[in-house]
Amino acid sequence: MRRGRKTAKKREEDVDIDLDDPEINHFPYPFHELMLWAVLMKRQKMALFFWQHGEEAMAKALVACKLCKSMAHEASENDMVDDISQELNHNSREFAQLAVELLDQSYKQEEQMAMKLLTYELKNWSNSTCLQLAVAAKHRDFIAHTCSQMLLTDMWMGRLRIRKNSSLKVILGILLPPSILSLEFKNKNEMSYMPHSQESALLGKEMEEPEKPAKDKDEEDMEFTAMLDGVNGESARKKNEEEVPTVHRMIPFGRKIYEFYNAPIVKFWFHTLAYFGYLMLFNYIVLVKMERWPSVQEWIVISYIFTLGIEKMREILMSEPGKLLQKVKVWLQEYWNITDLMAILLFSIGMVLRLQEQPFMSYGRVIYCVNIIYWYIRLLDIFGVNKYLGPYVMMIGKMVR
Repeated sequence: MRRGRKTAKKREEDVDIDLDDPEINHFPYPFHELMLWAVLMKRQKMALFFWQHGEEAMAKALVACKLCKSMAHEASENDMVDDISQELNHNSREFAQLAVELLDQSYKQEEQMAMKLLTYELKNWSNSTCLQLAVAAKHRDFIAHTCSQMLLTDMWMGRLRIRKNSSLKVILGILLPPSILSLEFKNKNEMSYMPHSQESALLGKEMEEPEKPAKDKDEEDMEFTAMLDGVNGESARKKNEEEVPTVHRMIPFGRKIYEFYNAPIVKFWFHTLAYFGYLMLFNYIVLVKMERWPSVQEWIVISYIFTLGIEKMREILMSEPGKLLQKVKVWLQEYWNITDLMAILLFSIGMVLRLQEQPFMSYGRVIYCVNIIYWYIRLLDIFGVNKYLGPYVMMIGKMVR
């Protein structure tokens, strides 16, 4: 009997669990998991109840919107009852509306904090941002909101402050580097709402003195938590009435060069100008008589295609999925990636034939002529960035489909 009591007592001691231990507590935010469970079980009222509690309300609304939309698509594909698909689409629209309303409320209350909410990396959602979640959910109203558009415009410009004729000034800076000194750049305070990864790239090597005292990390986290909990009726804390005067310093010459070439719009125009140069050389190869061995122009075109193939391999390896097969499947979901792969393979076949004796060299030339057609069609992807031509490119794509 004594031995049995000792054994039972020992078992009780073994079962003793410290709930505060982070290794044991697997659900630090239980309302996240409960809301996801309710969404998957198609219990909309319960999902809305759990959504109103806990943290990161905007992110939860976007995730629920994406889940409902995906389940509605699966229900329609599997020939299930039409009511199920319609109900899930209705639930998706309801969560989408909540996300837009929360963004609008945050934007009206404080613009800078609303932009930070969109770019704040959420550890509980695979380090994604609300902006990335909205793109994944294809939430067009959320992306079309004024706050999102202003943020995307600022991210596109990087640290450059150009209001008019931005493309012309960037191209001039690429062709005439001394003109970079005449461009204006944003200060550190204006870059505070940039995404964490991009902000570190833009500001990580900052040689300027700080323009304002840095906030304590705990205080900043409390601001984010307060803003994310805005749905519960809790408003974010207001800034102190006494503003800290900012110190504006001239950006060093080397820093201006670095920030200019690191801006997304500059990288885009570099790529575009290089692409036009590549097309001109490809035209020359196709139009003139082909020699027995490749000319300098042809070797440049071959090098461009080769480096493009390496870049596509890098895109596959750097994608989020863990397994290689999943990475390839995700990469092939993009239309332009499929066409790029076909064009690169076709060009490779033409190059191999072109290096052979006649008549195979003529076959390679014919493949070159066919292959260049695709690279002209590829210009549509570049034109899609333009605010005037972009809608027409989208219309062409939908009409072709």
